[in-house]
Amino acid sequence: MHPHISRRRSFGTGVMHPRPSHFRPPLPGNSRSPYSGGIGLFVIPMGHDGEMIARLSSVVLDASDPHALARFYSELLDLPITKVDGDWIDIGDGASRISFQHAPNHIPPQWPDPNYPQQLHLDIWVDDIDAAESKVLRMGAQLLSSKEEGFRVYSDPAGHPFCLEHS
Repeated sequence: MHPHISRRRSFGTGVMHPRPSHFRPPLPGNSRSPYSGGIGLFVIPMGHDGEMIARLSSVVLDASDPHALARFYSELLDLPITKVDGDWIDIGDGASRISFQHAPNHIPPQWPDPNYPQQLHLDIWVDDIDAAESKVLRMGAQLLSSKEEGFRVYSDPAGHPFCLEHS
């Protein structure tokens, strides 16, 4: 199953909703949009009084080797490693952050097998999907699906699914 197939479009306040597969968040710097995201979810961060109630601090991925996984995403996304605190590693650019933590009993997802669910996945925009695929495969990713034009599903070295999408 494609990560977006079972998702539905719905709107509300203060709730995370599955992002429609055709949704494209605004370019950085467009502060007029109420949406943020890019990790398979969009957020309408409003309380009952219309005020923002929260901001996303970080997406955290569990891994048996968080240092290796942080290096993988640091290279893939061209984001520097900004913090290492034992088995907790952050990468980011000041506007976004992904963190990696040690999980000694981590059982990798085996997408699309529902017995080993994906839990979350990252959608990553690229200009040249063939060049990006070549690079992520050299870095240790595995191709899981390339059935849709301009969209491919991979697993990172720890088994988490992620998608490369032609931007």
